[in-house]
Amino acid sequence: MKAQSDYVCNGSNDTSVIKSAIAALPETGARKIQLLGSFTKTGDSPIEIPSNTHIDLDGTITSGVVGDGAVMFSATDATGISITGGRLDGNATNQSAGYRVLILLTNVSNARIDTYLTNVSVTEDDEYATVNGAYVKQVGKCYGNSITNRKFPNILNVVPQSSPVTQNSEGLLISNCDTGWTLV
Repeated sequence: MKAQSDYVCNGSNDTSVIKSAIAALPETGARKIQLLGSFTKTGDSPIEIPSNTHIDLDGTITSGVVGDGAVMFSATDATGISITGGRLDGNATNQSAGYRVLILLTNVSNARIDTYLTNVSVTEDDEYATVNGAYVKQVGKCYGNSITNRKFPNILNVVPQSSPVTQNSEGLLISNCDTGWTLV
């Protein structure tokens, strides 16, 4: 499969290769990235997902050791994005204290997130988490988004009192979102 691929990750510069593959997508038409295998996301800045881009995971993307505030994927002022399949692993047990996010959606509409999201927080001895984060954080005007965490798809969680929705997936953080989207 690697011989047929336009971009091949080797474990040392996976983030830049994935960013290059997304940047090389056509402006219109099919905008799909298929990630096969295991990858390491390094650095604090996110992999940006432009409108109408589908990322199909068949494997795992694990966060390398990153700083406080690091984000794995983000989309801003976008519509029609999706991340499906596979697994996103925050690698919390190897992180220093701080807050990290796997997917940050800002002013995003009609997004579909349907993947296994795991390992963003660590607590020890019933203390507050020193390594903390969110699997998916949405801010701004968010409409028509569907989010499923395949790790615990049937667990109800507390959402902020100001949130217009309920959620049934672990680790979703919703803040300042307008109404009009679905969590499944």
